[in-house]
Amino acid sequence: MHGLVRIYAREQIEAAERDAALTRALTAWLIAAEEAEAVMPNAGWLPHLPGRGAVATGDPMAWFELERQELAIAIEQAAAAGHAEHAWRLAAACEGFLELRGYWDDWRRCHERALVAAVTGNDRWGEARMRYGLGRLCFAQDRYVLAERLFSRALELWTGDRLSQAHALMALGDVHHHNGRLDLARRCFEEAALGYAAEHDERGAVNAGFCLGLIHRDLGDPDAAKAAMAAALSAFRGLGDSYGQAQVLLFLGASHCKWGDQDAAERCVSEATALYRGFGDRLGELRCLRQLGHVLVSRGETARAERVLNGCQRAFAEIGDVFGQATSCWSLAELALRDGDERLGRRRLADALDLFTKAGLEPWQRRMRRRLAELGRSAPV
Repeated sequence: MHGLVRIYAREQIEAAERDAALTRALTAWLIAAEEAEAVMPNAGWLPHLPGRGAVATGDPMAWFELERQELAIAIEQAAAAGHAEHAWRLAAACEGFLELRGYWDDWRRCHERALVAAVTGNDRWGEARMRYGLGRLCFAQDRYVLAERLFSRALELWTGDRLSQAHALMALGDVHHHNGRLDLARRCFEEAALGYAAEHDERGAVNAGFCLGLIHRDLGDPDAAKAAMAAALSAFRGLGDSYGQAQVLLFLGASHCKWGDQDAAERCVSEATALYRGFGDRLGELRCLRQLGHVLVSRGETARAERVLNGCQRAFAEIGDVFGQATSCWSLAELALRDGDERLGRRRLADALDLFTKAGLEPWQRRMRRRLAELGRSAPV
């Protein structure tokens, strides 16, 4: 009996030592990841707990790229061992990088695993942060219903944390905006602006003002929209926030395209492209090039538009971004239809539909089916 007791005691000590070693390793990974995150191009745009250190590293994008697989393993180990805070904080630290690089599958797996750990550990802040992050991923993939549900739950869980709630409100506003619910979007952005102001978050307040400018644009008030976007661009430049500048310039370029000023649109998109390229944000750069393709289509520059959009489609395929491939294919379809080639346009719309189906994006599937239906059956696909 005494021998069994000694064996049990030794096993308990060994288990405690293993857990202590794992905790030390996870803490080291977390410190390194949060230090790298703090100097990312999009640093400061996502919710985080107060009081984190911010020690600059040489090249955060290169570090995250090098350690991507190891970080995923660390998140899995932390979640499996019940270290919920390590799991979700590591996932949150990786989120900005995974977004910029377009690693959607890694983003989903890491956040889902950490979310389970946070829920199991009754970590409400961590649960809210993971739901918010997964909501952002769903929004990026146009899964708006699920995104809204995730953001709404994060907003509820963050009761009492006004700054984090402002982030959730901005995200909800984006969902409403993209679904044409402009009044709801405006209310979210206005409430978020009040939250940012109360918490003295200038970047957040500027971004809320910019999004309200987009609402003015879509309500048919271009003067108010231009004033708001110009103010946001100036403010981000004053803050030294190049990421904010790139975001405004991309949407300003799209807005100028909508208003019929294709030269201004191209200037804005070109400036945004250079910024994203400087960040090492290949996905942001591709989105700019895709917008440039729209500008060229609007100007009737068929050959150049074809080159740009074909290049985008190939690049999106290389990084495994099915959504990017699909939207580029759709733009190429519209280009063919504008050029009078209905047969090619229909074929490209069908290809885009296949890609959206592969990605599981039902709203876009419906949009492609409607577009094909509009063309009738005048030519075979």
